[in-house]
Order: sequence, then C-alpha cells, then structure tokens
Amino acid sequence: MAAAAVQLGQVLRESGRARLAKSAMLAAAYRIAPPVIEYGTPSELSLCGTLLVQAALGRCP
Repeated sequence: MAAAAVQLGQVLRESGRARLAKSAMLAAAYRIAPPVIEYGTPSELSLCGTLLVQAALGRCP
C-alpha cells in the first residue's frame, strides 16, 4: 500500500495537485509508522521515510 502511495504522490505532484499529494503522503506515512520508532522494521522505516520525503517534495514549486 505504501509503495503505491509513493507513486500516487508523484502523479499528484506532477499534475499540479501538490497540496493533495502532501496530504495523502502524510496520511500514509502516519498509518504505517511503528508506534515506537526504535522497534520498527527496516522496511517500515524505509517506506515511512520515503513517504515523508514525498510529502516534503509536495511543498516545492
């Protein structure tokens, strides 16, 4: 799900819907984030980080 959300964010950004992309990426990141970051698996942390980066890119013009 998170991997698909990354692609969705990229498509939304490219179509000029940066605010929606940011919102979708943050929602997905918080949904998969482990409750205690120190106990997260590498794949959870990697996908969460990727989603947060995508959300941050949504702020760029």
